Amino acid sequence: MTLDDVKAMDSDFISASVAASVLKMDTGRFIQYAKDGQLPFPVSVIGSRVKIPREAFLRQYGALEEENERTDKILQELHLMNAGIGALVTMIGGILKRVAPEEYAQMGMAIRGEGSAKQ
Repeated sequence: MTLDDVKAMDSDFISASVAASVLKMDTGRFIQYAKDGQLPFPVSVIGSRVKIPREAFLRQYGALEEENERTDKILQELHLMNAGIGALVTMIGGILKRVAPEEYAQMGMAIRGEGSAKQ
């Protein structure tokens, strides 16, 4: 796969295997670099999935010369998504545990399939 192949794609994101192929590296090593934050372009690591904004990848290697609003918006959304979801879930769980401990316990049981939450 080449940068021209990636440039011809119509998807907003490319996979780790596509990016690794262009960079002529092992996909597993690429994923590890992504998880360690060692890549020179933005990536989104969600669980075991790695997504790379296509235009940012192309721009990093000189295949795109113009900035564009759509790419900037995608990058902002990825940053917010990565930065906030885990912290928000933890914060809400902590608040609920302090404010309504019985309901919190029942919700945990319902999620684990041990019972159902009060209605």
